[in-house]
Amino acid sequence: MNITILTTSFPRFKGDFAGAFAHRWAHGFYNNGNKICVIAPDDKEVISDKDNATLHISRFRYFWPFKFQSFAYGAGVFSRIQQNPLRILQAPFFMLAFFLRALKNAKRTDLFFSFWLPGACVGVAVKWFTGKPVVARLSGSDLLLIQSPATSFFIKLILKHTRAVVCQDKTFYSALVQLGVAEEKIICIPNGLDNELFQPYPKQKARKKLGLNQDEKYILAVGRLSKSKGHANLILAFKQLLTNHSNLRLIIVGEGEEKQSLLDLAVKEGVADKTTLAGFQEHTSIPWWLNAADVFVLPSHLEGTPNILLEAMACGLPVIATDVGGVAEIITNEQNGLLIQPDSRIEIEMALHRVLNDPVLKKNMEQAALATISRKFTNWDQQALKLEHHIIEKLN
Repeated sequence: MNITILTTSFPRFKGDFAGAFAHRWAHGFYNNGNKICVIAPDDKEVISDKDNATLHISRFRYFWPFKFQSFAYGAGVFSRIQQNPLRILQAPFFMLAFFLRALKNAKRTDLFFSFWLPGACVGVAVKWFTGKPVVARLSGSDLLLIQSPATSFFIKLILKHTRAVVCQDKTFYSALVQLGVAEEKIICIPNGLDNELFQPYPKQKARKKLGLNQDEKYILAVGRLSKSKGHANLILAFKQLLTNHSNLRLIIVGEGEEKQSLLDLAVKEGVADKTTLAGFQEHTSIPWWLNAADVFVLPSHLEGTPNILLEAMACGLPVIATDVGGVAEIITNEQNGLLIQPDSRIEIEMALHRVLNDPVLKKNMEQAALATISRKFTNWDQQALKLEHHIIEKLN
């Protein structure tokens, strides 16, 4: 099958986190024998697509001069608009360029597979001209728009013209049903997991590789540095923990528009010397960071089914995560992790205190996390094959 992927974000260089799961689904489809074309916006940070030689990647520019183009990437389209409302002025140019590139490719495709709502809009618009079927995959950031009275009617209209809608978890499934999407149209399937890469390594070896102190305890968070990820609350909780745990260090891996704000917060709270913002790290190095840590924290205010949580569990790391999106479908509280309420510095602090002071709880959580991953989650190729079978059923 010839599949054209429509996405507002796709890796711009080796190891880039932008659109990382779109990249992995694309390769999963390709590895199962499909021909893949990816249509994604161009960006000043695109270095080369040679690492994606198996995929045909078509990048479009949408604003001139090019150096002022800033609608996509960063923390995502909607976060970029929140950060600078003037960016909304680039939206018509973005959508038109996206549509024209997709329309041009329509003759060579059997199916448009979109990521995020803007991609679904483009796919449906092209369908009106060509009749080519559209499958829309939605993510955590789309959920807010689905639940908003201001946008829900328009989204319902768009999804009505898709052949299927893909989501990751039951929370999203329920929201789609409440919106009015027919249940037989919804495919609920989680992301895959690179289980050959994410597995337990010796902690001492991981710390030596990263140049970390063998005698300290490390709290780790990994993710885009945006307000929705809740890292500010983690820094505030970390400050309180230092009162009774002088050998603690906090490491946050990732880049984003909140980096300077987080650095300033760490200085303000007097924990800058104990806090490391490690910046961008290639995907292949993330297992080393996870295995070097003592506990992983996901303090997000908004998520779908976060892959980094699965990856941390696959490395045998005890995890603490906010009860948002599909997280509760992964974490059974007090068994394979600890669930906390979002936007609560106190709950983060209390949960970390428990894990750091109760070795029996920590060990039990580590073992249960590994068992959960082994039992419930498979690799990207297998998940892509399952999804493809579901799609074929909908197409027929």
